[in-house]
Amino acid sequence: MVQVHVARQISFKKYEFLLLKRSAAQKEFPSIWQVITGKKKEGETFTQCAIREIFEETNLVPAEMWALPFVATFYLPQTDSIHHSPVFGVLVDPLKSVAISPEHEEFAWVTEQEAFKRLAMPSHREGTAIFLKEILLKEDQEIFKIQSF
Repeated sequence: MVQVHVARQISFKKYEFLLLKRSAAQKEFPSIWQVITGKKKEGETFTQCAIREIFEETNLVPAEMWALPFVATFYLPQTDSIHHSPVFGVLVDPLKSVAISPEHEEFAWVTEQEAFKRLAMPSHREGTAIFLKEILLKEDQEIFKIQSF
């Protein structure tokens, strides 16, 4: 599995984060606000999975991409399984439109503070904070940047 945080720059050092509200019809975690998540397919790298999931769930493509210095760990009681998910951060073109998949019923571009209020999963809140503080607000963003994707 992967976790992907999508942001757009709205002014100098000011960002909005994309949140998706899961459909009420989803078996796992219906109606919660979340970041992009998804399962890696056979033969796919985690980076390829993240890019595919971004496109499938939002119709967006990354302009810049980072592997965050954070791995999300969580337990799914539905499958009695523990997951370790690499976490990515991406910047997208602020002028591109979002088109959500049927897996979701709503989307919102929000501030970090609003994201913390809406996100149900602690690892999604933590990933948002790390993306902002360790990547987006840093002068040197190169250390975790994915150069070719």
